[in-house]
Amino acid sequence: MILKNSDLISDVPGTSPIILQNPPGGILTGKNVTLTCSVPGGNPLAILSWNCTGTNENNTTGNTASYSITLSVDKSYNNKICRCTADHVISTFKSTVQQNIVVYYAPDYRPSIQATPPGGIIIGQTMMLTCSVKGGNPLAILRWNCTGDITNSTTDTTANYSVSFPVNKSQNKAICACSASHPVTSYTPVIYHSLEVYFAPDTNLTLQRKPAGGIISGNKVNLTCIASGGNPLATLSWNCSGTNTKYTAENTVSHSVEFEVDKSDNNKLCICSGTHPVTSYRPTVENRLLVYCKLIFKLFLNAKLHITTN
Repeated sequence: MILKNSDLISDVPGTSPIILQNPPGGILTGKNVTLTCSVPGGNPLAILSWNCTGTNENNTTGNTASYSITLSVDKSYNNKICRCTADHVISTFKSTVQQNIVVYYAPDYRPSIQATPPGGIIIGQTMMLTCSVKGGNPLAILRWNCTGDITNSTTDTTANYSVSFPVNKSQNKAICACSASHPVTSYTPVIYHSLEVYFAPDTNLTLQRKPAGGIISGNKVNLTCIASGGNPLATLSWNCSGTNTKYTAENTVSHSVEFEVDKSDNNKLCICSGTHPVTSYRPTVENRLLVYCKLIFKLFLNAKLHITTN
């Protein structure tokens, strides 16, 4: 449209305004972004205005109207719409363009790890470790240092990366680390999970008896059951009653039972049983008591002594 009077010919711009963003793309929180709105042509040039608050600068040159605004952004600016409006003395010309600001900000928290199953895991079973962190724009990228099947179950608001693998004995106390990265380069947390692998002892139970051989009625016998290795150590129990003593060293567990015998204990079978989270490990070891009657044993010793002296 052209308007004329005796001294001036007015003309509207031939195009709508455009917006250029510097730097382009996502803006790191705490950084500045400059939006420049410009439209060429028109007589007089268009009048430009912004709806966002910031530092304004008029960059108009020649036949192009140009108006910039500089903003210092934080995460509250993410997806904020800044509009530039072009007005003109010819009121029928009014044009608006807009720019969506994308702000990159890190999650507020460190990632966390969830183990399935929780706690210790039996050798041969499959462990799944899931590393998660909520928030951030964009969401954090998570990586595992342990080898296995990786599953990305990220949602709109939470990054979720899982690693699954069957465990073996050599992986007990192994450390799996989940590391996070983000366009906000100061966000680089690493969290760790220590594997607790349950495996049974490699050897059978052993038994020690004091005194060895037969026991004289009225004396005490001490039976000690020993299991070496395994994680955790085996749990031992006796079927015979008495005074129980349990001892655990770094790689060995023992369980002793001590009691006074009488003639009714002769031929008694005392059994030590082992249990473990590995349910296939259920060993036993047994000892059959031989009890000597005190009177008969004394006669036996006297007879032996008599034979020896003759």
